[in-house]
Amino acid sequence: MRSLVAISLVSLLTGCGDDRPPAPAPPAPPAWSKSLPRTGDVLPMRRGLRSVRGMVHLHSVYSHDACDNDPLPGGMAAQPCFQDLRDALCTIHLDYAFLTDHATSMCDHDWDTLFLPQPGDQAVTDAMGRHVASWLACPDGSQVLAMVGGENDLMPAGLVEHVAADATTRHQIMSGTDRATADLLRQHGAVVVVAHGEGHDLAQLRDVAPEAMEVYNLHANIDPRIRTAMGLDPTAPIMRLSPFLSNRVDGPEPDLAFLAIFEENPAELSKFETLLGEGRHITGTVGADAHENAVPVELRDHERGDSYRRVLRWFSDQLLVPEVTPQALKDALVRGRGYGAFELFGLPIGFDFRAETASGVVEMGDSANAADGPTLVLEAPQVMLAPGLERPLLRTRILRVDASGSTEVASGDGAAPLRLSASAPGAYRAEVRITPNHLKPYMGYAAPDLLHEFVWIYANPIYIH
Repeated sequence: MRSLVAISLVSLLTGCGDDRPPAPAPPAPPAWSKSLPRTGDVLPMRRGLRSVRGMVHLHSVYSHDACDNDPLPGGMAAQPCFQDLRDALCTIHLDYAFLTDHATSMCDHDWDTLFLPQPGDQAVTDAMGRHVASWLACPDGSQVLAMVGGENDLMPAGLVEHVAADATTRHQIMSGTDRATADLLRQHGAVVVVAHGEGHDLAQLRDVAPEAMEVYNLHANIDPRIRTAMGLDPTAPIMRLSPFLSNRVDGPEPDLAFLAIFEENPAELSKFETLLGEGRHITGTVGADAHENAVPVELRDHERGDSYRRVLRWFSDQLLVPEVTPQALKDALVRGRGYGAFELFGLPIGFDFRAETASGVVEMGDSANAADGPTLVLEAPQVMLAPGLERPLLRTRILRVDASGSTEVASGDGAAPLRLSASAPGAYRAEVRITPNHLKPYMGYAAPDLLHEFVWIYANPIYIH
């Protein structure tokens, strides 16, 4: 049985199109890139840390509902779904991937198979000889560091082994919802993340005390059930996708379908900020939640709407690490050294959020003492424009979160670093917002509906005490 999202899309979109005569063709923009460059080629080391691209919430054939709900036909990995994921990790040049498969399937499989092995991969073992990660080999010689976890009520990222020797006990543990379960997952090496914050009440979040939680999840934009529960029109984003099925020559670039469905998730952001306001240190992540099971409709580029490549092209969790190792990535995730980047709008080249103090620089996720005279500095990414493209509009924001709520305390246009003397205690998080004028030529006749302000970057907090 296909998911409710897939059924809704098929019923609403099959046959949709636009029969109006096409508008005169504008000058052709540079060819759209379906891939992204390696971060090491465009994001240099800064203060001993490099920004690496990855995903904290990602499903494979070892989730029961992946691959249009048939991930393992005859006990074998579904094709082309399995290969789609492997290819996408390489095409988008992810540095790392936390695989988070549902217990319904992943608990029943041998640990080593959960790393999606193919010839050329290299297992990473720890001092105890456990298989804790794998370097997945890519055709161009690059590698992706893959780790195994799970998504159920809680989302343990980066487990170092199955949580129990027998499958029945694994299911019981992985399906737990309380602090005792979270602590047990931590004993098996996991960073405890909460996905789909809209489905968790604050009492549970306080009890579990996760290291991280999602501030954005793609499925919350398109799943009619989630939208209905949040009081949103359940079919609005689906209907906005109709131009991407049009056969018009001036139709939008299919990868821009994200612009039709992308909405911020206030139900998740508000809980995140409530926890920050209570004095908790917690990392915000963005979740692709990709399964290849939601949009089985072929778009104008003859690629399914929710292909792994397309979804991973849209956004990522950028972590700041001295090197790409399992422990360095998990340490950065726990500490909040990172940010969510919607790379559909551009690479985060030049982005930085830091505190400058008398004692030195304080990174995202770290704390500074107000007595040290901290100055928060937010630098927007450099917008790399091809000839003929219009410059986008940027808006930078710094928000202070404390017991009284969330307050914007500084804003700018991104042309110069935004600086704020932070004397009041609180958790200071930052955003970069963008009106993507530079993407207008790729929007075709849908530009009037697609062009408005979006979030480009969610930066994790710096804490002032």
